Amino acid sequence: MKTLFWILAGVAAFLALFIPTFSEWCYHFIFSRGKQTSLDEIDLSRTYYAPYTKILLPAMKQMKELPYERLEMKSGDGLSLKALYYSQGSGHCAVFVHGYRATPFNNFAAVSRDVMEMGYDLFFPIQRAHGESEGNRITLGQLEQQDLLDWLNVLNETYAPESIVLYGLSMGSTTVALASDRLPENVRCMVLDCGFSNLYERVKGRFRSTHVPGPEFFTRIINRMCRRRMGFDMHETDTAHALQHTDVPALFIHGTADRSVTLEEGRKNIEACASEKEVFLVKDAPHAIGYMAGGEETKTLLRQFLKRNDPRETRDDDTNNVKGDTDQK
Repeated sequence: MKTLFWILAGVAAFLALFIPTFSEWCYHFIFSRGKQTSLDEIDLSRTYYAPYTKILLPAMKQMKELPYERLEMKSGDGLSLKALYYSQGSGHCAVFVHGYRATPFNNFAAVSRDVMEMGYDLFFPIQRAHGESEGNRITLGQLEQQDLLDWLNVLNETYAPESIVLYGLSMGSTTVALASDRLPENVRCMVLDCGFSNLYERVKGRFRSTHVPGPEFFTRIINRMCRRRMGFDMHETDTAHALQHTDVPALFIHGTADRSVTLEEGRKNIEACASEKEVFLVKDAPHAIGYMAGGEETKTLLRQFLKRNDPRETRDDDTNNVKGDTDQK
């Protein structure tokens, strides 16, 4: 009996140390600012980007060489957030909202180049806790949705575009979806590319996919830490309510081989969306490269979607709280 007692006591002591230590590590791993490396600075030959480098790398070079105006905005909680704006005087603007620990050019080099050639100005907000924007915590859409709405106000007050289209990818797609029932009237449509639908389920799913024992148990602990430290419940970061009340036409893009945000997660957004919607499932595409993987088919689909929802002549048819300066990227 004594042996059993000491074994049980040892297990209890181990768990008492392991559970809070592991939970703390997970919390920081999920929500802390991480390093964002530009894809043109690393070897992509052993990544799933390898088949697309002939598209991606020239597009990144071209887009980085454009003359951007740098913008700065204070968030509602006092962070200095940065953005890049490229104008070709069209009066129509495409806003690209990047994903988790990504950069605008990593996510959007190819599609933004194509959209620019369709005649749009380009606007790239740099999300909180990414790149030059301040912040130590990424909230995976919860606070970022208000940042996006604030940036759209800045865009309208400073440049007054006739129309805006939104393109969000991964966490950026979730951010756009969360804000989709409160968008300015000049937002004509949105592209929601491989976004997740619910942060609580997202974290639990990642625990499950990485074979962490007790995924529900650890997700509850992380959620408790989230409420205490950042002031929100992960259940609140759910796109369903906003998408059920949006009237902004949506194009959903998702790779059928996406293991980071599964197609099952993506379908929840599609099913919740009450506005006019189109769906393009890119066969065998992994996470966040559906646009490139779809090739000319995706480009044509996007062009037609924009022409239907933001009708105008395009080339392919043949502030007070803002500081700006022109800079060659």
